[in-house]
Amino acid sequence: MVHPWEMSATAEQTSMPHPPRPSEPGRLGAALAALGVAGLCAAGVAAIAYLALHTARGQDLDDRAMRVFSDNGDPEAARPLLSLLGDISVGSAALALLVFMALALLRRGFALAAGAAVLVAGANITTQVLKRVVLYRPDLDTGTLNSLPSGHTTLVFSLVFAAMLVAPVRLRVPVTLIGATVGTLTGAATVVAGWHRPADVVTSTLITLGWGAVTVAVLAMFTPAPRRPSGRGLVLLALVGSAAASVLLVAWGVGPGPGPGEVLAAVLSMGSVALAAAATVGLFARLLQRTVG
Repeated sequence: MVHPWEMSATAEQTSMPHPPRPSEPGRLGAALAALGVAGLCAAGVAAIAYLALHTARGQDLDDRAMRVFSDNGDPEAARPLLSLLGDISVGSAALALLVFMALALLRRGFALAAGAAVLVAGANITTQVLKRVVLYRPDLDTGTLNSLPSGHTTLVFSLVFAAMLVAPVRLRVPVTLIGATVGTLTGAATVVAGWHRPADVVTSTLITLGWGAVTVAVLAMFTPAPRRPSGRGLVLLALVGSAAASVLLVAWGVGPGPGPGEVLAAVLSMGSVALAAAATVGLFARLLQRTVG
């Protein structure tokens, strides 16, 4: 015999809303989308490396895009950028990563902290292995010293992505904006200083995005897909950050010589760096919106 109070309790339990369970198709779809981005990044790195290193036309264009600043620009304009590059070191990067990991542990636990560490380590190790072991620059009249990918650019972008990964959702907007601005300034600084060619910078952003996408794919399999906007606004915000960095460069006096050919080369050089920075930061922000709460 069922007592009335037992029936009431049963009815109450039945009527109570259950917490939503993680959607397996949603998680799998988000993870596959992130892995697709990683695959496109790998293909992009391979294509750019081939064109920039193993074709005479690619070597020449890439080299001229760097020298339009280092040979014809105002040396004084590069001083703030050189100062920025001088502040980038393995020690400062390690300290920043430890701070991000601590914030992740305070916010959610081990997964985000481990993800930040894997992202930074994977991107930077990949960059150094590619540059020092895998890739080479044949002698096609522009020198044989390979500088692709850029270690400085990878280091900064990997820290930007780690900050975006561990930041709470409400702080993702300012972190995306600042990250795109700082990343663009760093990539541009390596070109203006004559340390790297534009292709070096673009491949570094792709390597970092690839590792970021792999990290997000793994995290997506252990967390439910969040119900929030798609992140298109963050892509636009990353473009704003890169545009702000470009305006700052012009304000500092960064520019080529007066010839129309030099101006065009400078626009293409800085344009490729700024677009690569904005696209990778914006895409990573959008992946985070779809996968990590």
